[in-house]
Amino acid sequence: MHNHDDNQNTDACLWGVELDSDYNSTDVRDAMLKCFVKANGDAIAKSGVMQLPEDENEKKKVIEQMTESFVKKAFEETGGDYNSPTKQSIMAALEKLKQYAAGQNHSQEMIEKHASEITKIADGLKE
Repeated sequence: MHNHDDNQNTDACLWGVELDSDYNSTDVRDAMLKCFVKANGDAIAKSGVMQLPEDENEKKKVIEQMTESFVKKAFEETGGDYNSPTKQSIMAALEKLKQYAAGQNHSQEMIEKHASEITKIADGLKE
């Protein structure tokens, strides 16, 4: 794992995962979560559906918790185990999350970009 700003993806590092390193399926799941938090954080904050804390750190925690529940649900609905993901369960959850994002009127370009980044990380699994 690489500890840089996860918003600055490069050819060698996506969502905190060094592509040329040995990483595992939990690292890929965590990258997917980071990606989904970033993609949905602004939408959740702007939706006005719920009152978010004024404090930025508290707001970030609430958004992360909400997003993690979406990701966990995607694993559950596709028969995967969030706590012990496999490449297959990650890809199935990713498809479910793409459907969710499309239903939230996220741009198809953004959805495909993020999905391709997670797919690239998952394809590098050594397991």
